[in-house]
Amino acid sequence: MIEWLKDIAPLTGLMVVVWGVFQYVILKPLNMAIESLREAIKELRSEIRDAEERRHEMEVKLTEVDARSKSAQHRLDSLERG
Repeated sequence: MIEWLKDIAPLTGLMVVVWGVFQYVILKPLNMAIESLREAIKELRSEIRDAEERRHEMEVKLTEVDARSKSAQHRLDSLERG
């Protein structure tokens, strides 16, 4: 049994070192990239929301301008007839 522990101890130490290197070299940059993507997505959502609000405001204003234009055209038509 002690022979088995003597064999597994260096292997366990090596695995811990390899795992540490793996975390530092691969997982840390990957997590940083994922966090950057999350921030970019948040910013894009905010920009899309703002653009949607501006589009809606412009749609309302365009509807108002269209209504005024029709009213003005109606008055012009009635002046031409009368």
